[in-house]
Parts: sequence; structure tokens; C-alpha cells
Amino acid sequence: TPQKKEGSESKNEQIEKMLRLAGLFIDVQTYNFRKTVFTIALVTVTLVLLLILKLDTMISLLLLLVAAVLAIVGPSFFLKQMANNHQLGIKRQLPDAMDLLSVCIEAGLSFDAALMKVSEKMSGPFIDELLIVYREIQMGRTRRDALQTLADSTTVDELKTFVSALIQAEQLGIPINNIMQTQAE
Repeated sequence: TPQKKEGSESKNEQIEKMLRLAGLFIDVQTYNFRKTVFTIALVTVTLVLLLILKLDTMISLLLLLVAAVLAIVGPSFFLKQMANNHQLGIKRQLPDAMDLLSVCIEAGLSFDAALMKVSEKMSGPFIDELLIVYREIQMGRTRRDALQTLADSTTVDELKTFVSALIQAEQLGIPINNIMQTQAE
């Protein structure tokens, strides 16, 4: 039915967004496959343990039910936690990376060269995101599109503001070092 198909596409889009927010670059099918394997493995291990331990039937059913619920809910919970941790890491790293980016641009490096210099000096979730922006620009995407993708793939408001300022500066022809100084402050 068309409604069921639209609902599954919406769910796949939500999973895809969560994977991106978590900094994971796997497709939805791979995630769903891993989730299914985890579910089957957990239920199988639980069944084997229950057969070995020979517990009371009610206790065995209760433990099997708990394992099934954990197998179904666990991966989604784990993915949400990974997304929250990744976004928190970006938020924590943003000020230092922006300062270093600003210093590199003030020293005369282009935006692209400054991205590479920052990635050489630092590591972490925000730096990984900057490297993605750099690679996209190198592959021919416009800086605006690459930065917009960065803004769309985060929940960190400060990063979204930073990206908007950079895009606006590029549109208006404002030197990027002026924007970087303001944003770094």
C-alpha cells in the first residue's frame, strides 16, 4: 500500500539522519542488517543459556521476553546515544577549532588550506566534519553546498550559526577573515 511505503521511507530517512548525527557513514540497509543480526544473536544466546541453566518455565519466558525487548529497543537507543555524544563532541570542540581556523585564515591561508591545517593540528568529531567539508569542496561541490550539508547534519546551533555566517559572507563578498574573527569571539 502507498501509505505503508511512505511510512517506511520516512522511517528510513529518520534512521539515515540519526546515523549522520552519530557520525556513522553506513547506509540504512547495513544498519538494519546489523540490527537484525544483533537481535537474532541475542535471542539465540538467551535461548541457549536458558536450555543450559534449566530455569523455571516462567523465569525462562520472562528472561526471553526481556532479551527480545532489549534486542528490539537496544540498537535504536544505542544509536541515539551515539548521536547525542557525537553532537556534544562537536559542540565542545567547536570553540577551539574556530579559534585555530580564524588564526590560520588571519595568517593568510585560504579557507580550504585552513581546514587542512586545523585537521592536522586537532582531531575529533568536529574535525571529522570539517574534513568532510574539505573533501566535498575538493570533489567539486561549491563551498556553500558543502557548508550547508554540514549545517544540515548537526543539531549544534552554534555550528549552524557559524555556517550561516560563512555562507552569507561568501554571498555578500565579505572577506572571510572578518567573519572568522567575529565568530571566534
